[in-house]
Amino acid sequence: MALFGGPKVSVGLDIGTSWIKAVAAVMGGGGRPQITKAVCVKNYADAREAIRKILTENNLKPTVTVACLDSQDAEMMIENFIVKTAKEAERLAEVKMREFNLNEFAINYSLLRGPVPGADGSPIYPVLYVSADKSKVSDFQSLLRTAGINMDTLVMDVDQLAAINALELDRAAVGTTCLIEGGATTTNISILKDGTLRHTDIIRDDGGAIFTNRLAQELNISREQAEELKIKNGIDIGASSRGRASSSSFGSSLELDDIQPGAASGGNDENVRYLNSFKSEIERYLDKVVHMIKDYQDKNSDQVKEIMLTGGLACVKNITGFMKNHLNANNLSINTINIADSPFLSSLNCPDEDRQTYTVALGLALRGLAE
Repeated sequence: MALFGGPKVSVGLDIGTSWIKAVAAVMGGGGRPQITKAVCVKNYADAREAIRKILTENNLKPTVTVACLDSQDAEMMIENFIVKTAKEAERLAEVKMREFNLNEFAINYSLLRGPVPGADGSPIYPVLYVSADKSKVSDFQSLLRTAGINMDTLVMDVDQLAAINALELDRAAVGTTCLIEGGATTTNISILKDGTLRHTDIIRDDGGAIFTNRLAQELNISREQAEELKIKNGIDIGASSRGRASSSSFGSSLELDDIQPGAASGGNDENVRYLNSFKSEIERYLDKVVHMIKDYQDKNSDQVKEIMLTGGLACVKNITGFMKNHLNANNLSINTINIADSPFLSSLNCPDEDRQTYTVALGLALRGLAE
């Protein structure tokens, strides 16, 4: 509880390239978190002013604020320690810290759930190390401070862990699952085995904003027009007219054996050009995903069978069917590709097309309640 008996208010801040998302949470009855606000400022010019606006206009007075550096500015690594207890893993994790350059980098680690069986059956404890240039951490903290965040109540977290927490994958996932959180310019790849994070990877400088920019250049239209086309049509313009997907089915779709651009919206030339351009962008992007998953499978003799999508990527219409076809065509035997969901995510009071973009902010808010 907070001072004077008031409820603990946790606010998760996800500061992206183009959008700032905030989720506020309190502990509800029965010890279950309750989401009270989901707020977004889009295409902001000044992050400080955007954060101030979120706090003041929504009367948010957090007792704890949880934020994370952009994945572009952080490095992550999982080290497996062959030990039987968390205490032993903690000791070895501390020893490992001496190998890092602590003068220039801020380093922290987190013991993941364990022990888990290693490749040879030996018990191991996975430990996640996160590092960032100290100057970038200092700049980020300065931004938050000048935006009105009380540094005494600030908690720093990792966006991959926040997304996993929001979706409760660490408690519910069975088998080997790959969580893909696709943002504007960064995509986080998290591979969990029976709920334990076993691998992380990042696609940098690629994502929704890059798709939009390239579409604008290819079609010779404004960025705003390209973004509108992307949101409206996704990867299959003609899906609605052919009865294959409704306009409200963000991200989800039936699998398509093939997309025939000429059939889209009666073969309109502009629509055909759009579809061909966007299809090419998605395939280029998915080739990076294919490479990362294959690399994990080759090194770990472990097959990914399920993929869950969240973030802006999950909002692209028909992405699940198109992605499954593309991955299978590249010799990845994926059983299912789903849009990630959870009771917390479903409870957010926001448009359907924006919901998945709040996943990290939601996870950060939930982390604050656990502090």
